[in-house]
Amino acid sequence: MQIGNNNDLTGGEMGDPPRANHPYYGIDFPGEPQNTNGRFSNGYNIADFIAKALGFVMSPPAYASLPNPSPTRIEGFTGVNYASADAGIRDSTNGNMTIPLPMQVNNFVETRAQLKAVLGGRKPLNKFLSKSLFLIGVGTMDLFPNCNFYLELFPINDNKTEVQRLIEFYGADLEKLHSMGARKFAIINVGPIGCSPFVQNDPARNGGCDDGMNRLAGEFNAALGSLLSDLGTRLHNFRYTLADFYGFSNATFANPLASGKSDHSSLQAF
Repeated sequence: MQIGNNNDLTGGEMGDPPRANHPYYGIDFPGEPQNTNGRFSNGYNIADFIAKALGFVMSPPAYASLPNPSPTRIEGFTGVNYASADAGIRDSTNGNMTIPLPMQVNNFVETRAQLKAVLGGRKPLNKFLSKSLFLIGVGTMDLFPNCNFYLELFPINDNKTEVQRLIEFYGADLEKLHSMGARKFAIINVGPIGCSPFVQNDPARNGGCDDGMNRLAGEFNAALGSLLSDLGTRLHNFRYTLADFYGFSNATFANPLASGKSDHSSLQAF
């Protein structure tokens, strides 16, 4: 869902961050030169399509692209995109190459303070934020053993404790957002990571999926659903929609023709 926040990152102990400012990203994106908008897609991404469905032109601007301080006025303010490609729930996931979820939440803290000054106080700020949608999709990279050293590589099924830790960290960040005025959440769960290009392109796998990794994703998603249900019960006016990216992806694999694909070879999950 990122739209460029990684472009200016310097990297970390595991190397340079993933950037989408080179061919052939953005080749179908309207109104901008190719390879400049930071989206890991040929055109619009998920954040764009959801924003368009809500009546906006596209996703709000990337946090890294905004002047400081920002916003200085509320007219025309459509929000901020804090997403960072390959970021994790854990700070350590991917070796600090990206902007992890806790840091994204901290970036929102800064935006919130600026909004409070522009809007004129806590009451109008809370009213504004209560009408805002917080779109979050994270957790995929935390489930790859090469990205999260807290996971056990073999066997992949022995990771119940780490999944629970991830859910606890995720819940803490959601509660922090709620404490700052967020009320409406759109959460996207993790897809079938065992069918990701990284896995399927492994010569030893011969193009097949890793069932163990998919079970791990399913376990995470089940725990995420329970977390959201609990938060919806405990937190005042906590409202959420859980988008089943895992189920959508499996349905697409089961019927590739419905997505305009002739067979499974042209489908891969991320």
